[in-house]
Amino acid sequence: MTLPLVSVVIPCRNAGRMLRPALESVLGQTWPRLEIIFVDNNSTDGSAAVAQQVLGADARPFVVTECAAQGVNHTRNFGYGLAHGDYIQWLDADDCLDPDKIALQVAALDASPADDIAYGDWSVHWLWAGRPDRTRRHTPTQTNDQVLRTLTGIWYPPHSYLLRRSAAELLQRVQAWWPARGVATDVEYSALAALLGLRFRYVPGAHVHYHVWSDQQLTSAIRQDERIASLRAIFQRLRRFADDSRARVTLTDAHRLLLQQDWTPAALRRDLVTFVRLAQGRFILRRRRDGHRIELDRHEAMIARWLTFTGYAAVPMHQALAIAADVPELSDDTIGIFRAIDRLRREGFLPPIDAADKG
Repeated sequence: MTLPLVSVVIPCRNAGRMLRPALESVLGQTWPRLEIIFVDNNSTDGSAAVAQQVLGADARPFVVTECAAQGVNHTRNFGYGLAHGDYIQWLDADDCLDPDKIALQVAALDASPADDIAYGDWSVHWLWAGRPDRTRRHTPTQTNDQVLRTLTGIWYPPHSYLLRRSAAELLQRVQAWWPARGVATDVEYSALAALLGLRFRYVPGAHVHYHVWSDQQLTSAIRQDERIASLRAIFQRLRRFADDSRARVTLTDAHRLLLQQDWTPAALRRDLVTFVRLAQGRFILRRRRDGHRIELDRHEAMIARWLTFTGYAAVPMHQALAIAADVPELSDDTIGIFRAIDRLRREGFLPPIDAADKG
């Protein structure tokens, strides 16, 4: 029996010292049947020549080509057009795969025909020149409500996924890699996959590496206001997508809350409010300037106190993720945090901040 072919699509713009390890991680895969599609996007550091040298020294079939249209999604779409595989593996040219990543996920999807996309574990590595290296490992779980996961902003790097060709083709038809999008592209891609009703399967041990290493990366180079503007546009598109009946899942009130969230940065300033403790773990939050008050339960009070203590000026998604990461008792209740933040905004306790204060 012929083994399924996996197409590894690698968009690249100036991957520098990270390119060779990325390519070697593909050549080191234990899955034997791969094709490698390397698409250079106007690099000025000789990335295409490095790719030709590294890939040319191996027996696996490969293509090194160019996409003249600037932008990572143009490059991904160009590369997909050359792919023949039964499965699609996306890989940015400065990240890496563990040797058995693809083999584990092919086996999992082969054993579970109802599932469309496999995902796994990942580590982020901070590799700044002149600074100590740092690593943080993330081990997800099986999450069946992927719409909720994607809309709350809980992120998996795109190379953690392996997609059946049928799933990738459906996403191409709706232009999930939106050509004009330059920021948060993977958020849009995975959210559309979830809204389309594609089924995700967690594969333990299918591990990848995400690298933060240069101030020229999108991760580092994009200003926060640009990132927020892109997320606002993405969520507008997701709302339209859901409202015109292309979504193939039943949306709950929690999904709708997240789709409609406010993308204006705001902060809860400690000098403008007073906390009053009541009996049985309840609190009053009072606004000093006009005396407006609301009653909070214990979790709402924890959220409000965190916001006042940190003074964190941000959009709800980023505030909620920060609170979930920082407050162990709330770590599994991101949607509850969203609801509390939404209430504080509606009651006027989280006023928008000026552009000069966004930090």
